[in-house]
Amino acid sequence: MPFTAANSRPGNLPDGYLAIPIDAGQLNASLQLCVLVASGNDTGAANLVLLRDAFDAHVYLGCIRDRSGRVDRWVELWVQNLENLDSAPQSTSESFSNTSLDRRWIRISAVMQQMPQSRFIASGWENIHPLPVLLDRKEQKPIHPVEPNSGRPWELCQDEAILAAHGAASFAASLHRYLFVPSLGDKSPLIAATPGAPGGDQVLPISTIAGQDKSRVPLNLAAGLLRVREFSPIDISAFLGLLSGKEPGGVGLVQSRLKLPASDPSQAHNGQWNRNAWLFIGQHGQRGRLLENFHIKLRLLADAVESVKQFVAAARQPVLTLSEDSFQVRIASGGAALPALWTARVELADPGDTIEINIPSSNVRRFQPVGARGSSIYNPALNFSIVTGRCDITVRKIIPETDNAVLVEGTIYTQERLGPVGISDLARFRLSAPLVGAEIYARLSSDTALAKGEWRFRSIPQRLDEQTLGRLRDAGGVVLRNIAFEILPMLSTPCDLNALGCLAVRTLLVNEKRSLPEALDEMMSLAREIAQTAKPGEAAPLSSRIGEIFRRDPRWREAMGPQWIVDEDLSHDQAMDLVPPELWWDTLAVIVKMFPGAGPDSICRDFGDAPPHALAKVFDPVLVDLDRLLVKSRSLIVIDWRYNREIHAVIRAQAMGFDSTRSKS
Repeated sequence: MPFTAANSRPGNLPDGYLAIPIDAGQLNASLQLCVLVASGNDTGAANLVLLRDAFDAHVYLGCIRDRSGRVDRWVELWVQNLENLDSAPQSTSESFSNTSLDRRWIRISAVMQQMPQSRFIASGWENIHPLPVLLDRKEQKPIHPVEPNSGRPWELCQDEAILAAHGAASFAASLHRYLFVPSLGDKSPLIAATPGAPGGDQVLPISTIAGQDKSRVPLNLAAGLLRVREFSPIDISAFLGLLSGKEPGGVGLVQSRLKLPASDPSQAHNGQWNRNAWLFIGQHGQRGRLLENFHIKLRLLADAVESVKQFVAAARQPVLTLSEDSFQVRIASGGAALPALWTARVELADPGDTIEINIPSSNVRRFQPVGARGSSIYNPALNFSIVTGRCDITVRKIIPETDNAVLVEGTIYTQERLGPVGISDLARFRLSAPLVGAEIYARLSSDTALAKGEWRFRSIPQRLDEQTLGRLRDAGGVVLRNIAFEILPMLSTPCDLNALGCLAVRTLLVNEKRSLPEALDEMMSLAREIAQTAKPGEAAPLSSRIGEIFRRDPRWREAMGPQWIVDEDLSHDQAMDLVPPELWWDTLAVIVKMFPGAGPDSICRDFGDAPPHALAKVFDPVLVDLDRLLVKSRSLIVIDWRYNREIHAVIRAQAMGFDSTRSKS
C-alpha cells in the first residue's frame, strides 16, 4: 500500500505499515529505533521500504518512536550487505574483503557523524556487528535466531581457527560470512550467511534460520554493520517544485515520493502555506517572487556545494556519483513572521560508492565508483571506459626524483584509437620480465610528438628497486614492441564539481517549459561560445564577456535569461527589470566555471584535475563567488524593489529609443 497524504499524519504511522524495533534494547529510556514493515504483504523483501541501494548497503526507511508509539522522527537505516558487489568491476572487486569493507564502513560512518549539521544517530552498530535479526510482524518485535540444542543466539564468526577447522572461507580475506555460537567453540555448527560460501558437512544453509514463516521478515541475517541517520522526505526536486509555486499537497513538501510527514508539517497543513512560505505576497505577485526565488535558489546551491566540500575534506575522497538525489532538504519550524522557505537547508545524504585504488610504488591517488551505474547527465565521466591495446615503447630518459623515486620519459607508437585522453588520465604500461619486469604509470601528450600515432609520455614518480631500474636503463633507446597498455581515467572532485554545475542548471534554468537536457545543452553551447571567442591573454572578466555575447546575439537572452527561474510567462526584458544584467552574467559565469574542461575559464582542466592531498580545494572558488552573489541578491530584496523595477523599465525604454521623459509641449 503506497503512502498518501491522507494516511500520513504527524506522529502516526501511515496506514498499512508497522514500526518494528530492530533490537530489544532502546536508544535511551524512552526512545526506540524501528524499521517500517508492510503489515499485510507476504512478498519477502517488499515488506521493507527500500529508499535506495549503495554498493555495500541497503538503505531502509525507519523511525524513532517514543513510549506512546508516536513517531518522533524518520530515519534511514543502512544495513551492510555484499549482494551488490557482484556488479563491481573485476579490477575493484578482487581487492575487497570483509576486513576492507568493515574498515571503509567504520571510516565513512565516523566522517558522517563528525560533519557539521550532522543528522547521524550513533547506535553502536557502526563498528560492532549486531546479532542476526528477523522482524516478526505478528508479535511486532525483533527475533534473534538461536541454535536449537543450546538455545544460544547465532553470531557472526570472525574466529579464523574455527572457520579453518570447518573448511570455511576466511573472514578477514574473503567476502564470505558465517554464523556460529561462540559458547560452543569449535564444536559449533556454522551457517553460511552469504551465497556460495564454501564449507564442510557442518556448514548449514541460511534457510536454517530464515524459515518459511512469511510473518517473519529478514532484515540482517548476515549480521552486517548498521548506520542510522535522520531522514528528510523533502528532496531537491520537491523543493524546487515549491519554489515554482506548487502547493505542498501537489509536490509533497511533506511527502516526497514516499509521501511521509515532515518533522514539522504544521507549515503545510494549516491551510495557509502561501502566507507562511514566502516573504513577498499579495501585491507583489509572482513577478515579485522571481527575486525571492533567485535568492533562495542561490542559497540552495551554496548549501549543496558546502555540504559536499565538508564531506570531501573529512573523508579525503570524492563522491563521484553525485546527483540531485544525493541531497535532502530540511525546512525548520519558523516563527510567525519567518517565511518557511527561508529556513530550508540542503544536506548531503548519500556519500557515494567510491573506493580508492592503490597505484603501486607511488603516492598518486586514484578513485573509482563501485557497483552498477547507468549513464547519468550529472556524471558523464562515469561513462568513460578503460581503453586497452598494444603499442611500441621507446624509453628516452630516466630522471631521479626525491624519496628514491624516478621519472621515466619516452615515446609510444600505437595504431589504437585512444580517443580523448585527459591531462590527468594515466597510461599503464606492462613491461614484463625479462625485459624490465615493472608496470609504469604515465601521463600522455600528443603535443610534442613528431609523427601520427605517436604519444610522448612522462611517468608519475615511482619507486623501483635497483635491479628493475637497471634493466630499465639498459632498455633506453631500444624499441620495446607489442607492449600491453591501458588508459585509466583519473576521476576526482572535478566530477563532483561537474555534478554541482548540472544541479545549478537544474535549479536556475529549468522549469515546466524546459527540461534539464535542453537547459544543459544551452549551457554547454554558451561555454563553447566563450571558449571560441576567448583571446590569448584575455583580461576581461568572464561575466563581462558573457554580457558581450548577450549584446552581440539577442538569441542568448531567450536561451539563458533569468526568466527561466520561475514558471511564469515572463520575457527576458521583464526578468531583467528585476534581476540586473550584471548580476545574472555573474551567475552564469559561476556555472560555466564549474564544468571541467569546458574552456579556459574552467576551474578544473578535466575530471581528475584536483590536488591529490587537498581534494576539497576545487570547491573554494565556487563558494566565494556564491557568497558574493548571495549578498547582491539579498540587497535586491531588502530595498524598494518595485521602485527599482520602474527605474529599470525607464532605462530600458531609453536604450530602445523611446524617450518617455521628453516634454509634450
